[in-house]
Amino acid sequence: MKKNMVLVVFIALYAVSIGTAIVILATGNKEQESKKPSSMNSLTSLTGMSKGGDTIGVIRIDEPISFVSQNQSVFAKQQRGASFWLEQMQYAVTNDNIKAVIIRVNSPGGTVGASQELHAAVQRIKDAGKPVITSIADLSASGGYYATVGSDRMFANPGSLVGSIGVILGGVEFTDLLVKVGIKYQAITSGKNKDMLSPYTKMTEEQRIFLQTMVDNTYDQFLTAVATGRNKSKDVIRPLADGSVFTGEQAVQNGLIDELGDFHRVVAYTREKYNLPKANLEAITPQSAAFSITDLISVMAPNAVPTVNLIDTKPALGYSPVLYLYQF
Repeated sequence: MKKNMVLVVFIALYAVSIGTAIVILATGNKEQESKKPSSMNSLTSLTGMSKGGDTIGVIRIDEPISFVSQNQSVFAKQQRGASFWLEQMQYAVTNDNIKAVIIRVNSPGGTVGASQELHAAVQRIKDAGKPVITSIADLSASGGYYATVGSDRMFANPGSLVGSIGVILGGVEFTDLLVKVGIKYQAITSGKNKDMLSPYTKMTEEQRIFLQTMVDNTYDQFLTAVATGRNKSKDVIRPLADGSVFTGEQAVQNGLIDELGDFHRVVAYTREKYNLPKANLEAITPQSAAFSITDLISVMAPNAVPTVNLIDTKPALGYSPVLYLYQF
């Protein structure tokens, strides 16, 4: 009886908390809607105040790159992941107040598609006549480097890790173990290569060659992006593109970045180079980034909608996707 009462009380309190949160979120969204300017050009600054006028927009790519955010915090869920960064970049293209963009990178890279879309978005900002300057914090490796290698100028700290130009496709294979314990794997497939990445089958030499060809093609795409972004030939970049990482000092010497400097140095350079001495320094926050009831539900009931975390590069079973990722 007591256990039932405790359960009822717990459910009631949970329902009240959810209801309260929904009311607060709904009220907050209504207030925000009423404050939206028709031009959709407002920004949320780093100090929490919208200032207007000339602006240097700041975008932070600060986690593994994929379309599935690694940050599951209730109040930060929408503020991470490639989809949000792409939205920020598009906002920078269309917002007349934003005169330049600084991208602060601290990422080991991630999935190929997300890295390439970010790279293309950087080019769109430049095509709109707005310079893009990259500031590397601890790490800009593989897809993290790919995403911003087309920037107008790239900075890093002397000890930042930069590079890891390369592609990885890895996984595990359990066939010998299954034989020992008497387990047989059976699968009906539409073709001989349908399950070639399964941990339950041995990879044939033909399949290995096929996968190597795919990795090599993806690698060449990376090489082309770096050579174009750094205004160098592939032959110059290729010796550096074996997956190695370099310190910021080494990256400058090898031509992978332009200059050493922390975030404050990057801001000073941007103000001076592009004649923006009094521009506001603000984090780019599109209006659609407002936290919604849908986000609350997805966090409170994460299994309501199935998701696939493609950035889990060391799965218990199976293979990871093809990645632009520095593993350490």
